[in-house]
Amino acid sequence: MVNRTRERIFSSFGPGVSVRQIAPNPPLITTQPQDAVLDAKHWKRNIDVVGLPKQDHPLTITERDNRGFLPLTGFQDQGGGSYRSYDNYLPSAFLPVAHNYGYLPPLPSVGTRATTLRARTNPSREEVSIPNFLYEMKDLPQMLRNMKNLAPLLRNLRHRNDAAMSAIASQHLGYEFGWKPLVSDISQLLQFQSQVDRRIVELNRLYSGTGLKRRLNLFDASISGVGSVVADSSLGAFINVRKHGVTRVRSWGTIRWRPTKVPKDIGHQSLGRTARRLVHGINHLGVDATQAWNMIPFSWLGDWFGNFGEWLAANRNDVPAAPVGPCNIMTLTETYEWWERTDGLQQVFVGASGMRVLRTKERAQSSGTLSVHLPLATARQFSILAALNLQRKKR
Repeated sequence: MVNRTRERIFSSFGPGVSVRQIAPNPPLITTQPQDAVLDAKHWKRNIDVVGLPKQDHPLTITERDNRGFLPLTGFQDQGGGSYRSYDNYLPSAFLPVAHNYGYLPPLPSVGTRATTLRARTNPSREEVSIPNFLYEMKDLPQMLRNMKNLAPLLRNLRHRNDAAMSAIASQHLGYEFGWKPLVSDISQLLQFQSQVDRRIVELNRLYSGTGLKRRLNLFDASISGVGSVVADSSLGAFINVRKHGVTRVRSWGTIRWRPTKVPKDIGHQSLGRTARRLVHGINHLGVDATQAWNMIPFSWLGDWFGNFGEWLAANRNDVPAAPVGPCNIMTLTETYEWWERTDGLQQVFVGASGMRVLRTKERAQSSGTLSVHLPLATARQFSILAALNLQRKKR
């Protein structure tokens, strides 16, 4: 197994010239070959591995596409034999595009994404856990009492004392961990038949000769930004540009499951019974490790700092099956940069405008990992932590 790097310039801008003539002095001529990698109109680099025939391997493809960008061209007569001139000239601010337009949510590690892929495609996964649903129903009487107290609470909001704030916090937590999951579970229960039909199709594919291949989106985030720069001032004329940038990061994964044991009866009726039990998480005696984890108080807080819950779900084995080899995790990062002229010389010097693109594609392999990380709290998570703090504040 040997790393291999291939690099190719598909097209270049070609030589560029700028001329500054201040009579009676000789002209100052600057010639740029503009044939280097950083100046390329279209350039691509592939980094992969050789020596692994018919096996998935790491791959990185980097592509810079400046075919939508116009170099500076134009002539300005200043009288008395003085002039400025550009011809196919790349401005000094023509630097390599980078994936740095603002702050994106952190992309989970390859191992963490592989664990998520396994958990969400596992043929043994549940859509609604009936054991967890019944366990949480014990909180319904308290939830109803809290709803009964909501109207007096709203009338007393003007007091804004510790007791009122604690009551508001309790109502918020009741919504986040009571009513919201309850409505979600009921919504899933109403889709029972469609979920069973999809699971039957998955089981049929699992027990086919090729196994169950799944593709799942794992991450999608974007950020945009705007900035102003002086594109070029080498001839004493300020070419001003407003740069609009957008960076988008997407990640997805593919996995193939094969059965480790094939049941004696894989007819439609038998698979239908199995699918119904799987969808509701009752294809085993009692509760399994995933359901037990979800019953533990504050286990959701542990899942903020790690992926233990997903790791348990990834290793469920109600349907004896295992992935064939590691998961393929793909990441596509794209940055689009649009240059817009804002100076008053656009009729004299054209160019220094247009679209520039940086595109990075990566493929990695992982069988999934158990990870711990320090999360960047979302607005919802901050609201939950604040509600917990208010609820426990002394009255």
